Amino acid sequence: MRNLPAPDSRRGLLPASVLLFTLAGLCVVRSLLPEGLVVDTWDPGGAQFAAFYLTLLGVGLLQQDDNARRFVCFASAPWLLLAVALVLTGGWGDRLFGLALFAFAGGLVGMLMGRGPSATRVAVSLAAGAAGAALLFPLEIALARAPREEARRALAEWSAAEKAYAREDIGVRLTAPEGWVILRPSSPYVPADPSTAVALVHAKTQARAVVRVEPDLQAGTLDEYLDAFAERWSSREPDLSVEGRGSVVLGPVKARRIDVAWVRDKVEYVGHAVAWRDASRTLALQTWHDAGAKTAGEEIDRLQEALSLSLPLSARIESSTGAAAAEMPQMTRRALELLVARQPEADLPTLFRQGLAAASVGFQRLGPDQARDMGEINRALYGGMPAADAAWMEDYVRRVRAAQATRPEEDARAMRVMAAAAGRLPEPSRARLRAILENAVTAAVQG
Repeated sequence: MRNLPAPDSRRGLLPASVLLFTLAGLCVVRSLLPEGLVVDTWDPGGAQFAAFYLTLLGVGLLQQDDNARRFVCFASAPWLLLAVALVLTGGWGDRLFGLALFAFAGGLVGMLMGRGPSATRVAVSLAAGAAGAALLFPLEIALARAPREEARRALAEWSAAEKAYAREDIGVRLTAPEGWVILRPSSPYVPADPSTAVALVHAKTQARAVVRVEPDLQAGTLDEYLDAFAERWSSREPDLSVEGRGSVVLGPVKARRIDVAWVRDKVEYVGHAVAWRDASRTLALQTWHDAGAKTAGEEIDRLQEALSLSLPLSARIESSTGAAAAEMPQMTRRALELLVARQPEADLPTLFRQGLAAASVGFQRLGPDQARDMGEINRALYGGMPAADAAWMEDYVRRVRAAQATRPEEDARAMRVMAAAAGRLPEPSRARLRAILENAVTAAVQG
């Protein structure tokens, strides 16, 4: 036979079960709130378990069983102890949450404790419990949002106005993905380091990222560089350990990656460094985040995908200069480097036209001896051309000097005609032509 409570003691069972059912429903609603309304979403599994537990307690009370009444009172004890601890030791926000939890658990116990609760006591306890239940989740959401808002305001103080970063000399372009913020120099979010080119932080997860340029670390392989990088990193994080490494391809650039982990103030962190190299320096993308931060790893992957790498300027100049030298034997490598540096993406015919225009400007700054030599060389150049080519070339040069438009196919033809004519010159004359053109281009480019 069931252990039925006295009739007067049943007075609080139904209100108490309704209160438990209400809190169970609020748990489900809280778990369904989207990320835009709350700072942290709840795990659906945990919310469902809490709702099931509260529902189970409420169903037990509906059975009108005295053992169920005692069990619910006993189950409320941890809530009361937690509430007291929050009130006594927490900050003002934790204290408010503790009071709400105490009101809910205390109201529940007030309706169930004793064998004959009065109607007044049940009504007061129900009102207190309902108020506590109604305030629990708004307070939880507000308390979670407060530090996030404070962090947002602090981050705004160090946020750069730019949403994109580009440096042609290192071949790096980066448009910050949504949620990432480019930081102003000397921000407190990343350690100060002279190698820092640009630093970013992800506002929600607080993941950090730094692009580093280190021209003085060229010795050895990329793996040796990464070993030294990890050693310097460990000077700030003594518990840092290397967890793995591997190869990465970033657009046209082959890179190496190292993965690290450490613990600081009982919080686990993970980090990565991806390193690549051009002809004169080593570059690295360094990232790290709290291992418990949801989606931080995914956000770092998005950032790495947004990182657009081209061959660094030095490599592009080297490549373009080599190709141009084969098509323009009248130009020295130094003159071609100056021209390529002005417009690294220019094709060879365009580069030839720019070189002719620059030389035309530079000729005006040469001394009389060089001007006289250039006149003699020009006569030899044009004299060696077929008559039709010589007449056409004179007209083309006139238009370039007058800054008139030329068609790409005309630029290509002029480059071929001039290369052939230079190839027919005697070696001393060709060497003199190259030296004069270098002086003229240098004078024009460097002004």
